[in-house]
Amino acid sequence: IKMDENGNIESALADEIVVFSPPQVLPRYIIYCTERCSLPVPSWQRPVVVWVATEEQKLAHNSSSDWIRANANVDLIHATRTVQLISWIESLSRSYSRDWSSLLEEKRLRVVTWSCRPN
Repeated sequence: IKMDENGNIESALADEIVVFSPPQVLPRYIIYCTERCSLPVPSWQRPVVVWVATEEQKLAHNSSSDWIRANANVDLIHATRTVQLISWIESLSRSYSRDWSSLLEEKRLRVVTWSCRPN
């Protein structure tokens, strides 16, 4: 919880409960939220390259992604975290099941990552 200098609540994080009235300590509703996918929907006409890179990595390699956009006939999509990629995949497979299936069957999806795991 973020409070101002007078002790008033300015904002609360998504997983915090703010109680203004002591009799209302227990919540009336429990709401489950998932991260909303903010990645774009591909055109479905071209192969899709999903580039998973942090913002710093993305800025460092802007010339590479600019070259890909200009010279390759692909939809280039940037994800900043693997969990964002997973959310995007789940969202597309639910909302565009036929297009998603053909993308996979025709092997037109590639994922590029800068991640490195030991061993």
